[in-house]
This record gives sequence, structure tokens and C-alpha cells, in this order.
Amino acid sequence: MKQFFLFIIIIAFNYCHAQKTDAIINVKEVERIERVLAADEMEGRKTGTPGIDKAAQFIADEFKKAGVQPFKENNFLQSFEMVRPKQVSTKAEVDDAELDPKNVVVVTTQAEVKVNEKSGYEIKYINAGQNFNTNVQSIMREKKNAIVFVDTSFTRNFSRLNGLKRQSFKTDNTVVFILGNYKPKEFTIKAEHTIEQSKLANVVGIIHGKSKPNEYVIFSAHHDHIGIGKPVNGDSIYNGANDDAAGTTAVIMLANYFKTVNNN
Repeated sequence: MKQFFLFIIIIAFNYCHAQKTDAIINVKEVERIERVLAADEMEGRKTGTPGIDKAAQFIADEFKKAGVQPFKENNFLQSFEMVRPKQVSTKAEVDDAELDPKNVVVVTTQAEVKVNEKSGYEIKYINAGQNFNTNVQSIMREKKNAIVFVDTSFTRNFSRLNGLKRQSFKTDNTVVFILGNYKPKEFTIKAEHTIEQSKLANVVGIIHGKSKPNEYVIFSAHHDHIGIGKPVNGDSIYNGANDDAAGTTAVIMLANYFKTVNNN
């Protein structure tokens, strides 16, 4: 991401130099924007905090000042919600044998999951010799309810499946991964999670094309960072100047540039 935006801003600077438009993209303006985004007042721009809301509003104000059109009438914010499940308990049985909870990963956004062989879940297997990551990604992309039995040759990789339980969009689909070489006749899985909801927003500005108004070129950056954490030399705010206030600054500068030259 950093290299991508460095590349974009170099192109912009070179093009601006050729067109003598240094007044649009210049060091003073770049520094002003990045210093605001990376200021302590933004509190590290962690998602779901007042700091990220302040950053989003600042970006929206900059787009408005540049004269680009908002995502929808009078609003540059594209709001949405995501959820983060936190496991409370998991209990599973296969053919009346109780499983170690460490060998069961329930990927869900539902607070309570109860599944058995009559629930209509698709049964899948990740067998020895197959590509573990490729199969997991394929199963998750299907967005179906599934019970996935994972061969014990992947024991060392199995715990990594917990990474699938990070923040995501809410869905009715649940995937249960079970470590073990089973071909069960009966099974029961019960899982409980607390569900944390976060309200988030993209900031979207639009400059419509002239000859091809229904085609889009998208310049994007993530404006969030990791917030407040373990102090380093007494400073606990992770300001995120390079990750990614720099990229967000580049996008704002490009919005100013393209709106000013008006040659889209």
C-alpha cells in the first residue's frame, strides 16, 4: 500500500511539474493534511473510536473544499456496520465422543450456534496432501453452512483458523472446522459468542468523467490505524503517519489536482 501511493504521488508530482501546476500539489499542503491526520487529537484513528470519526469528517471536509461531489447528496460518508465475534464456549461431540474444544473452530457471526447431522450443513473434507490454505479460502468464499473435517496432518495449521473470526460483515452462514479423521454418522456442535458491533464509514468523493461517465478510476487509501496501545518512550498514541495518513493525503491531493485541471 505504501509503495503504491508513493508511486502515485511521484507520477502526480512529475505530471504537475510538466503542466506547471506546483501550486496544486506542493510540500506545504501535503504536510498540512498529513499532520492533521496523524495528530494526537485523532488518537491513532482506531476503528470504532471518536478518533476515526474525526479523521473521516476531516477527509470529507477536504473533499468538499476541493469541490468533488459526495457519495450521496450532501454526504461523503458511506456508512456500514461490521461485527466481531468473541468465543464464550464451544462443545462438540462426534458419534458420542466429546471433542477437545481446541480441535473445533466455529466461524460465525451468530451469538448462538447449534448444529447436528440433521441441520442441512454441507459436509466437506480437507484431506492429507491437499493445499490447506487454498481449500479453506475456497470454502469460505462459497458462503454456505458447512462442517469441515480437517485431516490431522494439518494439526500445526489448525489453530490459525481462529484468524477467520476477526471483524467481518454479519452473515447467516456458519462454517465449523473440526480437526480429526472422522466419517461420522452423528455429530453435535454448540457454540456461544458475544457479538461486538462497530459502525464504520468509507469517505467517498466523485469526479464524473466527461466522455465515459459510467467508467471509474478509483484512488483509495485506508484512513484507519491501530489507535492507542503500549507506550513507547512514554507515548501511547500510534499516530499512523506512514500507515496510512500518507496514502490518504495522496488521495486528497489527487482529488484537488484532478478537480482543478478539469481534464478528466
